[in-house]
Parts: sequence; C-alpha cells; structure tokens
Amino acid sequence: MQALEVSLFGGFQLRRGDEAVPPMPSRAARSLLAYLAVHRGIRQPRDRLVELLWPDQPGNRGRRRLSHTLWQIQDALSELDGQLELLTVSPEAIVIDPAVPCRVDVERFEAGLDQAKRRRGAQEARLRDLTDLESAVALYRGEFLAGHDDAWVRAEQERLHQRYLEALGWLVGLAKAHTAYDDALVYARRLTNEDPLREDAHREVMRLSVLLGRTSDAIRQFERVREVLAEEMGAQPSAETTELHQRIVRQRELAPATPEPTPFPDRVPLMGRDRDRDVAVTALERALGGRGSALFVEGEPGVGVSRLLAEVVDDAHWRGFGTVLASCRRPEAAVAYGVIQDLLDDVLTPLRVEQLKPRVGNVLLAEAAKLVPVLGRAVMQTPPAATGLTSAEGAQRMRDALGRILLALASIDPLVLVVDDAQWADLESLQVLRSLGDELGDTRLVVIIGYRGEEARSRETTWSVLRDLDRAVRPERLLLHPLDPFSSGELLRVLARGHSIAPGAVARLQRETGGNPRFLVETLRSLTEDELLGVLADDGATELPMPGSIREVLLGRIERIAPEPRAVLELGAVAGDGIDLDTLATAAELPREAVVDAVDALVRRGLFEPTGDAFVVHHHQLERAVVEALDPEVRRATHHRLAVALQRLHPDAVEQLGYHFAEAGVAQVAVGYLRQAGRAAAAVHAYPTAAAHYRRAVEQLGRAPVSVSTRAEVLAEHETVLDVLGDREGQRRALEELAILADGVLEREVEVARRRA
Repeated sequence: MQALEVSLFGGFQLRRGDEAVPPMPSRAARSLLAYLAVHRGIRQPRDRLVELLWPDQPGNRGRRRLSHTLWQIQDALSELDGQLELLTVSPEAIVIDPAVPCRVDVERFEAGLDQAKRRRGAQEARLRDLTDLESAVALYRGEFLAGHDDAWVRAEQERLHQRYLEALGWLVGLAKAHTAYDDALVYARRLTNEDPLREDAHREVMRLSVLLGRTSDAIRQFERVREVLAEEMGAQPSAETTELHQRIVRQRELAPATPEPTPFPDRVPLMGRDRDRDVAVTALERALGGRGSALFVEGEPGVGVSRLLAEVVDDAHWRGFGTVLASCRRPEAAVAYGVIQDLLDDVLTPLRVEQLKPRVGNVLLAEAAKLVPVLGRAVMQTPPAATGLTSAEGAQRMRDALGRILLALASIDPLVLVVDDAQWADLESLQVLRSLGDELGDTRLVVIIGYRGEEARSRETTWSVLRDLDRAVRPERLLLHPLDPFSSGELLRVLARGHSIAPGAVARLQRETGGNPRFLVETLRSLTEDELLGVLADDGATELPMPGSIREVLLGRIERIAPEPRAVLELGAVAGDGIDLDTLATAAELPREAVVDAVDALVRRGLFEPTGDAFVVHHHQLERAVVEALDPEVRRATHHRLAVALQRLHPDAVEQLGYHFAEAGVAQVAVGYLRQAGRAAAAVHAYPTAAAHYRRAVEQLGRAPVSVSTRAEVLAEHETVLDVLGDREGQRRALEELAILADGVLEREVEVARRRA
C-alpha cells in the first residue's frame, strides 16, 4: 500500500501517490486530523480532543461534534482506492495507527533537525549535515496549518517557526564552513526576511556581501535594518551593527578606484504624474469626510498605471485607510467573482468578520459564504435555502451580498479598493462594483480601477460592463499618456545614478520608446546590466548602443540568462498569472535547490517579482517576449509540464488546468477540466464566466476523441448557460449540433425538441 502523504506546512493537504484525497469538508476535520498526525502513534483521549477543538462546547455536545468530525474524516478517506484504515477509534481514545504507512512533513522536518543536532560538532559530518538540513528545511513550505487559528495550532506555529529559524542559522554556518558563500547569503537573507528584527542575521548578510564583493549590498542591508528597527521598535541598530557598517564604509573608501557596477534602483520613481496623483489624493480626502467615490485610471501597457496605483495606495496608508489590491487573472484562467474574493481575502480578519454580523445580516452573509468560506463563522445558523428564485434573482442576491459587505467594511474604517488590470476582470466582480451605485457617495469607500484601454475595448462584453460601471458610479477618469521629453529625461537621469546623459541620447531614447516609462526603464536596465552606462556620457549619440526595439531589448536580456534560471523564467512566463515555488520545482524537473537559486537570481535581476506566495514575470511585455521566443513544440511541452504539476499540487485549480491542458494539445483532459470550471461558475450564478469555459470546452471537443454522449452532455450544459444569458444565436448553433448528434435516437431527438421549444 502506498503511504499517505500528510502536508501541514503552508496549509493542509493529503495525497496518496498520485491520488489526492478529497478535501475535508470542514476546518474542524482538518484540525483534528492534523493534531492526530502530529502526535501519530499516541492515543488521544476524546475529552482532551474536545477540550482542544471545541473548548466552548463541553460535555455531550462537544463529544457529538467530535463524533461527527470523525465521520467526516473517515468518509473522505473511504473514497481512496483500497480501504485506508488510518484511525483506530475506541469509546475512550483515538489514534493514528502507527502500522499504517503514513508520511507527515512536520514529523520528517523535526526528525531531520534532531538528527543534525545530535551530530552537530562532528567535523566529518558537516557536509552530510548540510545536505540533511537543506532537505529538512525544504519541507517548511509555509506556516504550519496556515489559515487555522485554534489555540493549539498557534502554539505549534510559533514552536515550528522557531525551529525553522534555528535551522536557517545552522545552514548559514555550515555553508560558510564549506566556503559556499553564495548559498550562505541565500539562507542569511531568508533568515532576515523571516525574522526582520534579528540583528545578528542582518550582520551576517553584510559580512557575506562583502566577502562576495558586493559592498553596496552590504551598506543597503544596514539601511534596511535601521529602517526596520525604527519602524517596529523606535530603536537604532546596536553598537556592534553600527561599527560593522562603519568598517565596511571605510574599507570601500580605501579600496582601489575600480567602480562597482551601477546598481539599478529597486523602486523606480514616479515622474510626470503629479496632476494625476493630486486627483487621487483629493478623492481620498473627500472619502475621509464621508463622500466616497470611484476613480478610473486608463493607460496602455507600460505607461505606468500600476505604478501610479501603488503610489496612491501609499498615500492612502499614510491617511489611515485600509487598502486592498486585486490584480486580475487572465480571462482563460478566470474565476467567478475572483476579484471580489481576492479583495475580501485580504481584509477579512476574524475581528472584521465579527463586526459584519450586525451590519450585513445572516441571510446575505450566508449567501456570500458560498464564495468566501471565512464568512461562515459570522453566520449564527444556516438560514433556510431560498426557493423559487430564478437564475437572475440568484445572481442578483449574490451581487447584493458582496456589495453590502464592501459597504459595511467601509463603515468600520475608511477603505480603498484597487483593481488593477481590470481589462481581465471577471464580469461578475465588475457587476458587484456596479451594484454599489449611488450608495458610494455616502460612504468612506474609494474604488480605483486601472485598465489597459485598447485591450479593454477589444473585449466587447468587458467594455460593456465597464461602461455600465462608469454610468452607475460616475467615476473621475484619468488617462495616462506617455511621458513628455522633459519627464523622460528626468527619469533617465535619476535611474543613471549620477552618470551624465547627453541630450542626443535622451532624444534617441525618447524616440525609440515613445516615452513609455516601462520601456524607458527596461532599455536603461539593459544598458546597466551590460555596464555600458558610461557610453551615455559620450556626446556622439549616433554611436549609442541602443537596441532597435523593445522586443530586442527584452530578448537580449533573456539570452544572457543562465540555462537553469532561463528554464524557470520560461515556466513563469507560460504560467502567466503567477506560479508558486512548489509548482515551479515540480514542473521544472530540476533539483529544488536549483529552482530556489534560479528564482533568487531572477528576482535579483528584476525578471521575477514575488506576489504573495507566488512569483510573476516582471511585466507583460517581458512575459510575451519569453513565450513568443519559444519553439511551438517547446511551448506545448511547457504547458503540459505545468498542467501535470498543477494536477498533482493544486487539483482544484480547474480553470488553470483546463487552460494548460488545452494549450498542451491534450484536448480530452482539457474538456473535463473546462467542464468542471463551467459547472463551478454556474453554481454561483456566474453565467458569463461559465459560458466562456464551456465555449473553450466545445472548441476542444473538435480535437478530442470523446464519445457522442460526452459531446452531447457538454453541448447541453453550454446551451443551458446560453439560455440563462439570452444568447439565442449561440443556443441555435448548440442545438443544431445536438440535433446532428441525436442521429435517430428517439430520446435525444425529444430532448433537442424540448430545448428548442
């Protein structure tokens, strides 16, 4: 029997071989099974488990909850091929049978650390310790049982996190002992990210940076620790840290005059947008006085819409607003109400959920909880299911529920909602924002929507909803234009870090890029990486080694990347909407350590940027250049590797799975996932998104060897959604094909006739 894989770091997941265990239906079931897994082989008295998981429900009521939760676990496990008797249950106690093959990541993590600790100090064991510790640390993919807030979970999270920090410290020392300073620096930086107040880790980063000849990085690390200590504790770095910084500065001053490569700034300054920013700030000031509003920010790729939105978010933070940002997914991976879910996931803390109860009402909270499970805790009891609602009424109720929650959140604290790349937004989310309508003006809510104008207009349905939203909320509109020559010159002078730029060079850069800020930045970044900034000081502008087009600049950067980082970049570009480290490591077919190093190199070069738990290619132009440079066969194979990795790690991501299997040419599998995506969207009345998924499923039917019955089922489901949307032409085409498939079978012909009627 294959071992059951229990993963508790970064969330909760069960697998057996290539088979995913069906999701546990409740948080309590996941928490209970996690507790038993952490204490595998130790009998747990039932009363103790009730006290841990349901402290407010003692006695018989708590024991009934425990029995029901046990039934949920055993029911989920029973769906695996071959019966898995994981639990040994008696009237007094419960235990995971130690004889059942079971691998728990927490258990393996701690065993690896304990073994390394026992051998610690033995010189001959150091290399083995380094390998073992790296394997153990790789298991820590995130916070223990992330998303759970039971008291026992919080205690375990803190204990395991401390062990993780301790292991990172050991790895730094072991890597240094083997003169692997690059590896040591990676672990030291990870330690400062996990524990920003730990000065000894910051000092280690500074020392290692100097060892690797990166003096400027060492000085910037000191600035970082000084900022962190000032913000978090109102304190200054210790004398030891300050003295190390002074030694590094003196050492750089005494070093030979060979200049270091000019470092490119992490944050590009905002240029030429003062008027636009003033409009946004005025909207924020009005909202503090109870006069909420909306703002549309339009621009073409690279013109700086996202950059302006980031600056406005900073302005809002400074004024005491809560701010949440959603960057929309591509349409081919659309999730119904995905934008609203992203916004609410960021703002719905346990306190906010409690505060929503009196402001929203049980019925609407229960409706919204279908999409946002964390709201379930605010529902006193499950209200009776609504009966007799039409499809349109059901969709309206969901929009009303989500809109009411957004307005209620703004009544608690001033709130800014930012939606970026709205040209890709799912239509259901835009309709929720539209439902705010006239009420927005009497709130402390500011809704800011950024989009690419040309692409939004090319999507007829999206543009129609955006226009409806415009009429409903009456936003102020900002249209961002390319920078004028003066602003472009100022931006280039700031980025060149003191290098003089000849007037002719500025004029040529402006002409080549059209004043697009992103293109300006990418062009100068390419020159910086090639250490050619000095050429800009030459008045002979005609000899400036300027690429002929932005595509050439981007492809030039790509070609200079080492093979392993380039392979990881290609995966990220084909993934499109962000990819987490586990999926990268699985799809890359490289050692995990190599993938981690590759991601680190890409982040340093500004090609990847972290967003939450995932990484995205820095901007769309770069992503497009990478994908288009791939041979078509290689591109299809990359889609397939991503699909297989997602199938293993994220089996519920049916939208992405359908897209990648379709692009990989595995049409039969793609049809199944696209069909699941369509059903999921229709279940929450997201009919436009459902129709899009079914349309792609129908397209794949022509390439897939599927049965007549399967083809008919997909067409029938698509026709049902088209009927709700009132798309009569689409229905007619679907029914014509269904009639052909009926082929004299009476039952099918009757069904087609019924649908036509």
